[in-house]
Amino acid sequence: MKLSIRTARLIPLLALGLLLPGAHAVLFAQESSAARTLEFDERAEYALALKGLAAAQASIHFYPERPQRIKARIDTRGLASLIFSIHNTYQTLIDPQTGLPVAVEKNIAQSNISQQLSIRYNRAENIAESSASASWPLMPGAMDLFTMLFQLRTLSPLPGDRVAFPLDIESQSWLAAGQVTGGGEMESPCGRLETRKITLQFSHSGQGPARTWKTDLLTNRIARPDGMLTIFIGPPPENIPLLIQFGPQGQQVSMRLKSYSKGNRSCP
Repeated sequence: MKLSIRTARLIPLLALGLLLPGAHAVLFAQESSAARTLEFDERAEYALALKGLAAAQASIHFYPERPQRIKARIDTRGLASLIFSIHNTYQTLIDPQTGLPVAVEKNIAQSNISQQLSIRYNRAENIAESSASASWPLMPGAMDLFTMLFQLRTLSPLPGDRVAFPLDIESQSWLAAGQVTGGGEMESPCGRLETRKITLQFSHSGQGPARTWKTDLLTNRIARPDGMLTIFIGPPPENIPLLIQFGPQGQQVSMRLKSYSKGNRSCP
């Protein structure tokens, strides 16, 4: 299998190959050609469960606009909302020429936080600036979690591949890297589909400035030194995320696809 690294700006991350022995290849997210492949025009609805108990619902909507836009929402329901209420919205604007985020916005309404945060990325200077009156340097090619999810799909990795993504998570630099394996068959709103399983582990890359704001529960559960994110995606070309699992041991959250639409169709 012949695979290439698609962005020279991420060449320094080849050092990750030393940390990921036995891989067929290390795939990095695209930059220059991403605009041709991030045209999903879709909406996915998920049911969230904590320890097997229904806790929330989520939606991720991708709009193929200029700039491209990812909008997500998470809402607790039932008893979970009484215990710890979460009604959060997230939005990412993506430069269609690079496939990288130019701005992200969060509207956090949780039991412990009520807050709005926006961040803009200056790629020419590799600097990020937030509405919390803070700025910090960016790793080349750094993206947010939602862009990472869609870039992962554009790579369409095969079992045996390794993947790596540089991330900027509210002023903290992270690397999410891991292994692709066969995930077996899984029921979905689009029928029974063969999956690939991508297990990403998070490592902190550099100290970065101290945060001057509290972050949301979702970010806290993913971007952490012991963080792990497991994604089961369906077959190409859509590579639909059918199941997403994250969170610390014993407190894992599962997001299972409940409905999917692409354009005017309920399934591809």
